[in-house]
Amino acid sequence: MRNRRRCIRRHFRLIFAQPALLVCLLLIIDANAAETADPDVVPSGLNADRPSFAESPGTVPPGHVQLEGGVKYVEIDSNNEKLTVGQFNFRIGWREALEFRVLWDGYEDRDPGESDFADPKVQVKWRFTPDRSIGFRAALLGSLSVPLGDSDAVEPQANFIWSYGRPSGPQPYGTFDIRYPEENGQRRFVVEPSLGVEFPRGKLAFFVAYLGIFKEGSNPVHSVDGGMTYLLNPRLQLDVEFGLGINNDADVFAVSTGFVQRW
Repeated sequence: MRNRRRCIRRHFRLIFAQPALLVCLLLIIDANAAETADPDVVPSGLNADRPSFAESPGTVPPGHVQLEGGVKYVEIDSNNEKLTVGQFNFRIGWREALEFRVLWDGYEDRDPGESDFADPKVQVKWRFTPDRSIGFRAALLGSLSVPLGDSDAVEPQANFIWSYGRPSGPQPYGTFDIRYPEENGQRRFVVEPSLGVEFPRGKLAFFVAYLGIFKEGSNPVHSVDGGMTYLLNPRLQLDVEFGLGINNDADVFAVSTGFVQRW
């Protein structure tokens, strides 16, 4: 069984290692897709919360739903790796500037170690600035995990999310997250700041970002990631992401790909 899992992972790595093939495929598909204006899509786009470290401050318009998901492979160290299938984020436009969300990473296959389903998280996002493509945008995100998977405790979390849209050129964004998880019967505060820059190029956008994880009683973790998104049509976006640890306490390498679909 373990050999089979390693074989599956090798195939995933071969696929992820060829982002140029993904770009070519998207361009071929898009060449045959009709260009249609969609009045229900806000000027700032789909406001996707994947694939980078930081969420978007945008909210889903009232009456719409948005599903985000993907697959992620992580090499934790030379002897440990993890494959996550799902990464689902189900977002519902509740009211103007307010959305209800259910975040669930799905199935996590660790090697070596036990595999299990992740805990889902129930979340509410409140955007307290206008939803626009140009200018400063900010939002607050509150979250509670539900211990139905690999944990027996509820985890509260609060996020401050921001971005700045410019008429042209790089567009900065970032988050400041505070978590209070339970590990081995003890709760410790975890602070996670992130800072990134997006480079939009029409339907394509490239990004690079930094993430720090500062946990009480533990060494800090520093990571970077980068990748691209491609807006296939006004309601569908595809993405690919690569991540690297920049200190010994971080994961060695990560790669993921996924989608965003709005209805």
